[in-house]
Amino acid sequence: VDDKIRFMRGIELLLVLFLLSIGFILIAAYDVLILPFLEFHSMHNSFVDILVSQGILGVVIIAAYIVLVLVLIFKNFFKFKGEKYKYNTALLSIIAPIFASMMFYSETFYMNTGGAFLFWLALGYLIQSVTSKNSETKEMTPGK
Repeated sequence: VDDKIRFMRGIELLLVLFLLSIGFILIAAYDVLILPFLEFHSMHNSFVDILVSQGILGVVIIAAYIVLVLVLIFKNFFKFKGEKYKYNTALLSIIAPIFASMMFYSETFYMNTGGAFLFWLALGYLIQSVTSKNSETKEMTPGK
């Protein structure tokens, strides 16, 4: 199915059910009633998926989560030097392309894929790393 048709169906569903929507699982059932020839899997955009399946309220919650995580990471990210900085940079380099791919592929929030697992695992490690109270902010040197 053409991605433009999918996107337009998502916007149409949003206009009909804009505040809370009906949930990700029920979108396919709702869509079959309206357009039986269209096989629905996802909108191929994580943000449109959230908008359509969770409504405006869901987008506000996810947007707040994303902003809080970004503030938490970048507020503490540049305090580290040496190996800890390299570790955090490696984790961020795993997270950033998967986050960018959310604009073109719905895999991070509603699907159980390798990319989703890697994204949430690396994000968890990065948050733990930048918020750890006993982390060293100086250059890490090997012991003797």
